[in-house]
Amino acid sequence: MSIRGLRDKTKPVADDKPYDPFGGLDLAPRRVDLSADRLAGYHSEWIDVIRSKKEYLVGGYSADEYISRALFEAFSGLGVFVADDKPDKPAAAAATDAHDPV
Repeated sequence: MSIRGLRDKTKPVADDKPYDPFGGLDLAPRRVDLSADRLAGYHSEWIDVIRSKKEYLVGGYSADEYISRALFEAFSGLGVFVADDKPDKPAAAAATDAHDPV
């Protein structure tokens, strides 16, 4: 008995890797490059209009400055670790012992 439309398996499935819930997506943190040549590669319909019209360029408006400022304001606080800013435990304990009447 044969069923039409089914193909023979020609190569084995190479599924020797462990299960990845992200499907191979690389979630490693990386820095954003804001150099002039990288900013020129960013395209958006609004940014492209600003780069091409003389009305914006004559006024001194820079699309690259807008992009770098928007990225800075959006992500500037993400590099702050609150645990690094906490005071040391012995200093905090000494301050509470000074008010303890025992």
